[in-house]
Amino acid sequence: MKIEKPAVVETALALLDEVGSDGLTMRALAKALNVQAPTLYWHFPSKQDLLDQMANALIAPVAGIIDADAAPDEVLRSLAVELRKALLSRRDGARIYAGTFVMGENVLNVAEIALSALLRKGLDERTATDAMFNLVYFVLGFTIEEQGFSSRWGSKADASVEPSDLTKIDSSRFPALAQSLDTVLAWDFDSRFELGIRTFLRGLG
Repeated sequence: MKIEKPAVVETALALLDEVGSDGLTMRALAKALNVQAPTLYWHFPSKQDLLDQMANALIAPVAGIIDADAAPDEVLRSLAVELRKALLSRRDGARIYAGTFVMGENVLNVAEIALSALLRKGLDERTATDAMFNLVYFVLGFTIEEQGFSSRWGSKADASVEPSDLTKIDSSRFPALAQSLDTVLAWDFDSRFELGIRTFLRGLG
C-alpha cells in the first residue's frame, strides 16, 4: 500500500487523540495505516522526525489568523492565543510540540510574524529573538500544564473536581494558600493565560 507523508501525519494526529502521546508508537501508527512499520521509516527516518512533522501540522492554522500588520502587542497577544488554541486542539498537543525544532513552513511563518512584531517594538535583534522564544516557552509550558490537569481531573468546568490534597491545607502553616483556596480551585486557565500574556508584554515595554 502506497502512503503519502501528509496522510501519515494526519493519521498520527488522529491516533494521538485516541491514545495520547504515550500510546503513539510507530507500531501503533503502522497498524492504523494498515502497513508494516518499515514502510513508515521510508518516509520518517525516526519517530522524532514524525513528531517534528506533527508539530508543524499542529500550528498550520495559526499564521493565517493573525493580522501581521496590527500593532506589535496585538500581534503578539493574538499569536499566543492562537498558538494555545492550536495546541489544545489535539490531545497532548503541547507535549508533542515541545522539544521539536522543525523548520517547516508553518513554524517559520509563526516565527516570522512574532519576530517582526518584536523588532517593530524597537527591540534589538538579540532581545527580540530571546523574547520570541520566551513567548513560545510560556505558551508551551502553560498548555502542557493545562492539558495535564484536564487529563487527570477532567473538565475544568466540572464543579465536582476538587483535589483533596488542596482542600486539607493547614491554614496556620499556609495562610496565603488557605486564604486564596477558592481562587486556586477555580482552575480558570483562560484568565491566568491572559494575565501571563499581559505581564509578558508589559515587561517587554
